[in-house]
Amino acid sequence: MKKIGNQIKYWYRKYVPEIIRVIIRKLIPFWVQLRYFNIQTKKFDSDIQGHGEAKELLEISTELNISNGYYVDIGASDGWTSSSTFPFAKSKNFSGLSIELDDKKFKKMQYVYKNFQNAHLSKTKVTPLNILDLLNKFNVPQNFDILNLDIDSYDLIVIKNLLKSFNPKIVSMEINEKIPPPIYFTVNYDENHYWNEDSFYGCSLQAAYEELSKFNYKLYKVIYNNAIFILNNQNVKFLDLSLTEFYENGYVNKPDRKEKFHYNNDIDILLEMNPVDSINFINNIFMDYQGRYQLKLSH
Repeated sequence: MKKIGNQIKYWYRKYVPEIIRVIIRKLIPFWVQLRYFNIQTKKFDSDIQGHGEAKELLEISTELNISNGYYVDIGASDGWTSSSTFPFAKSKNFSGLSIELDDKKFKKMQYVYKNFQNAHLSKTKVTPLNILDLLNKFNVPQNFDILNLDIDSYDLIVIKNLLKSFNPKIVSMEINEKIPPPIYFTVNYDENHYWNEDSFYGCSLQAAYEELSKFNYKLYKVIYNNAIFILNNQNVKFLDLSLTEFYENGYVNKPDRKEKFHYNNDIDILLEMNPVDSINFINNIFMDYQGRYQLKLSH
């Protein structure tokens, strides 16, 4: 029966045009979507969902003997689909805070997480100006265990402010995987900024690496479009790799990269350009965002 269901899904995705699928989804009442979503969340594959970040965070937590802890997820989406913190939110041994602004995604998360004893939710637009007040409002411990950050905008500015007062042991943050080292790129803070579903979001691996290093974090691993950092005082073995090697191992040389990130095909030329030409190329594609980002070569 399961095999038949999977075959139907395959045919549906292959032969029904995306525009028709969007119309069908819009016609389904939201209460039906909620209940179907609730059924889906009964299963969570940590190997697949979130590109495997959840599995990695679980393994790191085990290595660091974190069996009871606290997580914070900033930009939690619906809390399940691509979540790296769902296993922690569900666990009775963890407490945490999941933050999401999008109304429908938040309602989906709220519907499922109501059964999780220690998961707190906040429907908030996170900015560098409110992040500390928000965490203090929910009594987040100063030295909490796991931070996930994915807001598709000025992520770097947010985490720089957060780390002035909080010291999570593990940081998993989305990077703009399109932009290779040694290019330092970040979206600047603008209270009116929202992601336009284009290439203009977040920060490059180089920028994340440089800024988190200032707070005594070391890069542990790159998983496609996520970088995991760990406080340097934790008892964990770090790989002796250059930043470029981390980037190539975690993104560029992944055998399924072009399939998973097919929408990057038009910008993959950056991976072959010399750094100076890369800067000119990025400035050109971000022409509509002049003055709203930082871009430079690091040495």
